[in-house]
Amino acid sequence: MDLIWKISTIKISEKTMKKLMDFIINILYPKRCSFCNVVIYNSSRYFLCNECLAKVKFIEDGCIKCGKVLAMGYDELCNDCRTIRHYFDKAYSAVEYRDEVKKALIRYKFFGKKQLIDTFVELMLYKVEKLKNIDLVVGVPLHQKRFKERGFNQSENLAKLLAERLGYLFDNKILAKVKETQNQSELSRIRRLKNLKLAFKIIDKTKVKGKDILLVDDIYTTGATVSECSKVLKQAGASHVYVLTIASGKGY
Repeated sequence: MDLIWKISTIKISEKTMKKLMDFIINILYPKRCSFCNVVIYNSSRYFLCNECLAKVKFIEDGCIKCGKVLAMGYDELCNDCRTIRHYFDKAYSAVEYRDEVKKALIRYKFFGKKQLIDTFVELMLYKVEKLKNIDLVVGVPLHQKRFKERGFNQSENLAKLLAERLGYLFDNKILAKVKETQNQSELSRIRRLKNLKLAFKIIDKTKVKGKDILLVDDIYTTGATVSECSKVLKQAGASHVYVLTIASGKGY
C-alpha cells in the first residue's frame, strides 16, 4: 500500500499512472485462465491461456442457415436445415461444442461458474460482428421454477452483457417461458419439438413489432428452442430474428 501511495504522489500523466496501477494490480492479483485457472501472461482478449485458446475451434464457415460446422459431404446446408423448418432468419455460433469449451459451458450452466461469462461474451463478439442494425437483444427465457432452482438465467446474462458491449438495447421483459418442460437434452428431435409447443409467449408485442432481434442462447444443438422462440417473436411482428450462441456441434 505504501508503494501505491508513493506512486500516486508523483506528478505523471493519467495514462502513465493507469499503466503503473495496472502493473501493480497484475502482480498482486495476476490474471488467470477462465478455463484452467493457471496464471496467464499473454494479452488474450478471451481471458484464456495459450494452451486452452489453442483448443478452441472457431467456426469460420458453417451451414448458411443454422451456422453449424458442415459435416463432410454437405454443401451450404446441413442435414437438419435440409429437412426441418427453422423460424429464425439465420443462426451463428462462435465455436465448436467440444473439448475445453464443452467443460466450461457445463460449469457455467449447471455449477454457477458465472465468472466464465466474460470469456463467453468475447467468443460471441468474434461472430456478432457479422450482424448489423440490431434493434433489440433478447435472451432465451427460463421457466420460473427452473430459474429458482438454478438461481440465474445463463442466456439472459449473456444477452445483457453482450448488448452492453455492443451498445444495443437489452430487454428481458419481452419473452417468457410459461410452460414447464422436460430437459431438452433428454429427448429425441421429434419429442423436443412437441415438448416446446406453446412453451413461450410474448409479454409486450409493441416492443417487438417491426424490430430486428438478436436472440441469445448458450448452446445450439437441434435448434428447437431458439426456433420456437423465433416463431412467437415473428408472430408478434418481429421483422427478423437472428440467433447467436457460444457453441454448436456439427451439422450432420
